[in-house]
Amino acid sequence: MKLFKKNNLIVLAIIALPSLFYFGLTTGDHQYKRLPIYGKNQEIIKVKKSTKEFYSLNNFSFINQNNQYFTSENLNDKITIIGFFNKDDHNLSPEILTNLKYLHQKFDGNNNVQFLAIATSEIDSNQLKEMAQKVTQNSIDWHFVSANKIETTNFINNKLFIKSIKMTQIPTDLVLIDFRGRIRSYFDGTVHKTVKQDVIDAIDILLKELYVPLKEDRKPLITTEKS
Repeated sequence: MKLFKKNNLIVLAIIALPSLFYFGLTTGDHQYKRLPIYGKNQEIIKVKKSTKEFYSLNNFSFINQNNQYFTSENLNDKITIIGFFNKDDHNLSPEILTNLKYLHQKFDGNNNVQFLAIATSEIDSNQLKEMAQKVTQNSIDWHFVSANKIETTNFINNKLFIKSIKMTQIPTDLVLIDFRGRIRSYFDGTVHKTVKQDVIDAIDILLKELYVPLKEDRKPLITTEKS
């Protein structure tokens, strides 16, 4: 009889532990490091219980290597890593694309992560496809995109709030966007050590947020956009 009761207790424990674990994850404060949420002009938003408004990327449009539009809707429910290149640049662009390729290989097969390589000068979809094929054989979740110079510069300066640049310059930033289109981190895309350690860690943190939402994400948010 004692053995029977003991076995029953073991079975109950096995059944109950997953539920208790999930309850612990979805209530209270989480122990893993959280990333800041950036607002306009790279200002870090101080999150309070009453905070309901966050800046998110919106109102932009690019064309990708498959001659399809890439807009803010493509950011929904995806973690996005944004980097920049110029097809005629043989200095910074190869470094940035090489580091993006490293990240792409690390998260290959993860449907929650996508990559966005933005051309700083306007090129057509055929040229974008050529660039994509030079960098990776698997570009399903890697979008090489372009728009006219004015739109691209506006996106960089006034939506990502990267330091004001001239149309001929290439930003070295990698910008990490969460599944709600919010800016969560900036990294130097030319430093492999930073990419290998800090960027991967940051992506892992956002992947956790997909399954264990932040407190302020448990209710629908009102997002704001700079006009």
